[in-house]
Amino acid sequence: MRLSSELLFSPKDFPIASCPMDLYKYPMDEQTCSLYLQSSSFSCIQLNLHFERDIGYYMIQFFVPSMMIVLLYWVSFWLTIDAVPARISLGILTILTMTTQRSAGTASLPRVSYIKAIDVWMGACLVFVFAALLEFAFVNVMERRQIRRVQSVRLKGNGESKPCLYN
Repeated sequence: MRLSSELLFSPKDFPIASCPMDLYKYPMDEQTCSLYLQSSSFSCIQLNLHFERDIGYYMIQFFVPSMMIVLLYWVSFWLTIDAVPARISLGILTILTMTTQRSAGTASLPRVSYIKAIDVWMGACLVFVFAALLEFAFVNVMERRQIRRVQSVRLKGNGESKPCLYN
């Protein structure tokens, strides 16, 4: 090391530092890492490094596609109630796609014991798709009950079709 306005390090003196990352807001997180340098002839120098993640990549790769997948599944609301195979296929395919996308999004991240913002987003998307599947199951059951009521009214009336009043 020389005495001047510059700090020079030899390869053997170069510091190896680590910085604990707080990934709660990942991928909308910011990290600040502090590096402290001290030698026997100089006082301590603090170097603060501020890292800010660019959200554009994550918007294009995760947020917009997952939103489009959920909206695509909502197309099933416009299918007739009799299109059971189409609705079920679309629902299962959507859930599998969301699961695969979530796995791809978190594969390169370190494993942490807390929930990240991307986990909340993907979880919310899965909840919306699963809720739509439950809605379909509920509507399907109610439709079948209604058909059975109508058929039982017709059978009680000796085969004659009578108007049915709904409560």
